[in-house]
Amino acid sequence: MAKWRRYPFDNSEQFWAEWDQLNSLYNQSHPMLDSVFVRALIKYFPEKLDVLCCQENQKTRALLLVHSSGWGVTHVFAPSQTRISLCLVPSTVNISALLSALRFRHWRLDCLFIDPLFQRSMLLDGQPGAVKTVSATNMDISISGDFEQYLSSLSRKLRKDFRRFLKKSDENFDSVDFRVIEQPREVVRAVADYGVLESRGWKGDGGTAIHPDNVQGQFYQEVMAGFAADDQAIVFELSSGERLLASRLCIYNIDRMVALKTTFDEELKEYAFGKILLYKVVQYLFENKTTKRLDFYTNATQDQLRWASEQRLQYHVSFYSGVLGRFCFKPLVDFKSKWKSERASDKSDKIEISFCHHIQQLSVQERKLFEGTSTPFASFDWVENFAENVANKLGRVVFLILKVDARTEAILPLIEKRQRGVKTLSCFSNYYTPYIDLICDKDKSSHYLQLIFEHGQQYFSRFDQVDIVPILPAQLKAISTALRGAGFVEDRYHYSKNWRELDIENHEQFFAKISSSLRSTIKRKKKKLTPELGYEIIALSPDNIDQLIDDYQRIYEKSWKVNEPYPVFIDQLVRRGQRAGQSRLYVMYHLAKPVAAQFWIVDGCRAYIYKLAYDPQYSKLSVGTVLSDHIFHDVITRDGVKEIDYLVGDDHYKSGWMSKRRSLYGICGYNKKSVIGWFFIFKKIIKGLATKCRCKQV
Repeated sequence: MAKWRRYPFDNSEQFWAEWDQLNSLYNQSHPMLDSVFVRALIKYFPEKLDVLCCQENQKTRALLLVHSSGWGVTHVFAPSQTRISLCLVPSTVNISALLSALRFRHWRLDCLFIDPLFQRSMLLDGQPGAVKTVSATNMDISISGDFEQYLSSLSRKLRKDFRRFLKKSDENFDSVDFRVIEQPREVVRAVADYGVLESRGWKGDGGTAIHPDNVQGQFYQEVMAGFAADDQAIVFELSSGERLLASRLCIYNIDRMVALKTTFDEELKEYAFGKILLYKVVQYLFENKTTKRLDFYTNATQDQLRWASEQRLQYHVSFYSGVLGRFCFKPLVDFKSKWKSERASDKSDKIEISFCHHIQQLSVQERKLFEGTSTPFASFDWVENFAENVANKLGRVVFLILKVDARTEAILPLIEKRQRGVKTLSCFSNYYTPYIDLICDKDKSSHYLQLIFEHGQQYFSRFDQVDIVPILPAQLKAISTALRGAGFVEDRYHYSKNWRELDIENHEQFFAKISSSLRSTIKRKKKKLTPELGYEIIALSPDNIDQLIDDYQRIYEKSWKVNEPYPVFIDQLVRRGQRAGQSRLYVMYHLAKPVAAQFWIVDGCRAYIYKLAYDPQYSKLSVGTVLSDHIFHDVITRDGVKEIDYLVGDDHYKSGWMSKRRSLYGICGYNKKSVIGWFFIFKKIIKGLATKCRCKQV
């Protein structure tokens, strides 16, 4: 007769031998349940563990690693690094007997990440006091047949995307190499490289990235090294020269490969190197038959599911033991969950959207929100200047104010326009605005934006279309979701590019990275633009601000650029910035005649190149290039700038100075409750159909 017992975990070799034996017997030696993986979990993410063990005829039939929390709840050990429950249980398990092993003081057992493919016994229907909820939609790719058959099973759109991604990378990179790393020492190095790359992205900003120096990085290095010793670890990489573009960490056996982690260079997001790497990995597995199945163990999105051969749900299951558990504690837990849900609903009723038409009407508390903005283009001075000298001439200014429990949390500046009968709502944006931003706590901007559109539907429904531009890639999803939630049909479009340089150490390092032709030009032209020949560069100061602004305007009028439509805005921008210590206006003179000028904004360790112009008569002398070099040296050396941003525009000369480029987008939202809005929606549909027809003809 099978008997369950609970005892403290002792980490003995005998225990792990039994663990691997059961994993082989029940789960085809699942890599994520292998003792190498589980032992590393316990080492780097320790808990006070117990073992639930089932024995029959003196043989171990089942093992679960569990730990207790307060209030009599027992959890199956489940750090976030594993996505399958750490329980090895046969299909004939007696759940009632298992629960009795918890004893009276343990009235609930929580099992997270139950995979029905291997742990169906934990999902027995009809078990008294059991609660089952979906935790994730997992996906896998079957490595059977050949690669061409697999491709033909995918959607036409996905196959077309493959070709587009591959073509774009070939056109923009001299070489993109696919590497397969399996040697133990090389695997450990590759995991470290993976961590460095992931730490540079959004996970690094959020503190969740792995890195060689943190616990997560050490965990994955040990796991991959342990599996590599048995030829069961593999790292797939994409690289261009010495630059790592994307990486994927996998452990496997002949039956199943598990994709543990994946990352890519977020500075090159537009090239979709993460998807190119997945394409190469799948192709490699089909050609080499390394394993029978690639399993992702993730909560797959619709975009990811397009790659899948199969998908399956995973579950969280809670078992309530005994009469007290089922008839006393379970109803209490259900009541608590319902009460929390109702309380959250009540809180949402306290959200209020109000508005005003002048920035001076904002309260002292509302003005304080401007102090925490991430760029100078969302500061109080900037918004006030833009509202008074630009936005008021484009339409009617409105400030939408989000209040939660009577506390102001966010402000969204907007412009209401009416042209040819079309009512349009736009952000504070035109050619003067490099980025749009919600005035709020940066970490909560996506959430607050959705609340504004959700609870301000009555206001937004007045307009036929909403135009939001320019948008950074990281903002796209939040803005799209907010617009759809407010009843608009979105139409995305590419707006422009943005060139930047990051991680600047000093001017020597920066100068060494610019293009060789540009360095040569600077050295040659500097010899012709010396003080002895009548050239000098003067920087902004309180004593010369009027003269420099006038000279800048004179140069701008002579340059190839369109005359400033709102010169007062630029004048005020320089003056307000000078008072705040952010304005950097430089003018180059030849025999007291202004020939080139540039206006920069320096905010902490970041510098933004805002305006530049030069007299076309001096173009052959490259006065603009020499002036740029002077300012680069000044802001890096004197101001300690670590990042430089060229803002909006994909001008060719910017690529000589900067190495990072990203796309800027725009979104038009068309109101489904408006007749004119539906006109734009139909126009969008027809345009899309026409584009498809042209593609088919080609």
